[in-house]
Amino acid sequence: SSRFYYSWDEDNLYLAAYCHESNIDSLKAVETKHDGSISREDCVGYFLQPDTGKKEVYQIYFSPLAVSFDQKLTANAGGYMIGDRKWNGEYEVKAQKGDAYWSIEARIPLAQFGVKAGTEEIWILNFRRKQFRLGESANWQVPLDYDPKTFGKMIMK
Repeated sequence: SSRFYYSWDEDNLYLAAYCHESNIDSLKAVETKHDGSISREDCVGYFLQPDTGKKEVYQIYFSPLAVSFDQKLTANAGGYMIGDRKWNGEYEVKAQKGDAYWSIEARIPLAQFGVKAGTEEIWILNFRRKQFRLGESANWQVPLDYDPKTFGKMIMK
């Protein structure tokens, strides 16, 4: 099981994930380089569209080592989302590992997306957990796609 948490203030988005792991010794997390191949390890991923007026989505993954992978996805003329891996976000990330779980907490400054958060504001998003041991992913909205039309909504309260 996995639990995802969200919170916000005017200047920051706060993300947290708690991932139950019945075989914690099987956890795969060796990548230590930003934008490395953490998507091939245990990780949690977020797809955020903070400004629905722009055709931009931010893909952000965090590993159990608090390492991040990110890119900005933009729709091309044909409507397909193309990734810009040169884009790098700023995050303050903490990770923790216990006997039967791992977790992350992240503070993400909103200025890098050109937005501020406010009550009743709606963001489009999706999220996932990748579990290396099982070779599987659990996705909130399926099928997982880069297209924000396939995402769900987060309403700030």
